[in-house]
Amino acid sequence: MSASNSEPRRKDWNAIYESEVLTRRRRSGHLAKLRKAGFFDIPRHSRILDLGCGTGEMLDILAEEGFDDLTGMDRYQPSGHSSKRWCHVQGSVERLPFGAEKFDAILCAHALHHISWEVKIDTFFAEAARCLKPGGTFFLIDHYDSLHLRAALWVLRSPLAQLHSWSAAFREQIRAEHRELYRYLDRWGGLAKKLRDMNFEEKKMRKDLFFFYFSGKKASR
Repeated sequence: MSASNSEPRRKDWNAIYESEVLTRRRRSGHLAKLRKAGFFDIPRHSRILDLGCGTGEMLDILAEEGFDDLTGMDRYQPSGHSSKRWCHVQGSVERLPFGAEKFDAILCAHALHHISWEVKIDTFFAEAARCLKPGGTFFLIDHYDSLHLRAALWVLRSPLAQLHSWSAAFREQIRAEHRELYRYLDRWGGLAKKLRDMNFEEKKMRKDLFFFYFSGKKASR
């Protein structure tokens, strides 16, 4: 897709994603997801990077929970970003604009399925590991492939989703990103193997109905 074609599509997706009804719904679940991932086991003074941070919803929650050294990175500048509780950096996951061993924890929440090709995912994992301090932790939260998730997505893409304001808004989001989401789900088996094979000292994986929660601790020296 050319840049001239992708930019209007990105603006359309942003308008859907940042709608009030979807923002309110997401924020209501973010705190619980961070807890399931074990994020609050790390010290509040940790230096944290949120990759694919979007509008910074996770970072706002972490600031509210007492974390005070927060950086968000995304390919795009968030609209209207004015938060003084965390700093924003533009960059690509293929080459993170940070020095080696800079962060105590790196979070990637709801962004992995936007990384479209496995070569980018491989590079992303390597870059995340490079930027972690020894003993630091890499946290991932995203969908995993399952029959119940695909059934839910089918319902959300159908006219049935228009019966409720939240599901109607989510239907528009799914319709806007369904190609990359389904491409990601189709490759989930290979991605799960990559997570199992990552060279971390300690790894944890848990799942709920629609999301997986992965954490990997980089070996200490």
